[in-house]
Amino acid sequence: MKSFLFLFIFSTNIYSQTILIQTILISDIDDTIKNSYVLDADSALLNISQTNNLFRGMNSLYQNFSQVFYLSSALKKVIGPFHQRFLAKHHFPLTELYLRPGIFTDSYHFKKNTIIKIIQYHKPTTLILVGDNGEHDPEVYHEIKQTYPHIKVISFIRLPYSQYGHNGNFGAPTYSGQKTFSTSIDLAFFLEEKKLLPKASLLSLLKQELQGFIYEPIDIMRGTPLFFPAWYDCRDYQPVLFQVEDNQLNRLLEQYYLKQKSRCSAIPYGS
Repeated sequence: MKSFLFLFIFSTNIYSQTILIQTILISDIDDTIKNSYVLDADSALLNISQTNNLFRGMNSLYQNFSQVFYLSSALKKVIGPFHQRFLAKHHFPLTELYLRPGIFTDSYHFKKNTIIKIIQYHKPTTLILVGDNGEHDPEVYHEIKQTYPHIKVISFIRLPYSQYGHNGNFGAPTYSGQKTFSTSIDLAFFLEEKKLLPKASLLSLLKQELQGFIYEPIDIMRGTPLFFPAWYDCRDYQPVLFQVEDNQLNRLLEQYYLKQKSRCSAIPYGS
C-alpha cells in the first residue's frame, strides 16, 4: 500500500512538472512590460537607458510562470545591456532573451522566426504571447496561431496606442481572438479566467497593486514604475468592472474601474 501511494505521489509530481514545462510565455519588452513610448523617437531615445520605468505589476505577474522568453526588436548591441539590467532589477523570470541582431534584420520576420524556433525546440502545448499594439505584435501573434492550430496559442495585447492617434502615433489593429488589456491587473484577471493563473496569485496582485493604481498621479512621464504614463493612449480599450469574493477588494476594484474608464476616455495628458 505504501509503495502504491509513493508511486502515485511520484507520478503526480512528474505530471505537474510536465504540464508546467509545456506552458511557455513569450513576451515583448518595450511598451509591453517597460514604459518606452517607442513610436515617439525623442521619448524612445530618452527611455533606452531607463531601468526603473516598469509597467507596474508585470514583474509580479510573470513570476507565476517558469518558462518565460523575452523577444524584442531592440538592437542587441545597443539596447541589449539595458534590457538585461531592466529584467534583472525588477526580478522578471528569464529563460532566454532574444534581441534583433542588426539594423538590417527585419523586425517582423525576426519576431516571427524566433517564435517558430522556440516552438520547434521546446514543443509547448500551451503558448502564451504577450505584446502591445505599437508595432508588429498583433500580426505576428495572429500568424503564429494560424500556423500552429494544434497548439493552444493565447495572445494578450496591451493597448498603449489608439486608432484615434496621439501626436501622430496610431495603434496597430488587433485580430479576432486576441485579448486586449491596459494594465497588469486586467491581464491578471484574463489569465485567471483562462485557468493560466492561480486565483491566489490574482488576489495577491490585487492586494499589492490596486491602491497604487488608484492613487497614481497623472502627470509623471518616466523614471518610476507606472500603470499609465502621461503619453499612454488607451482610448481603444473598454474597461471591465471586475469582481472577486472579497468585499474590500471589490470596493477598490470599483474605484479602479472608474479611474480607468475616465483615463481611457480622454486624450492623453502629455507626449
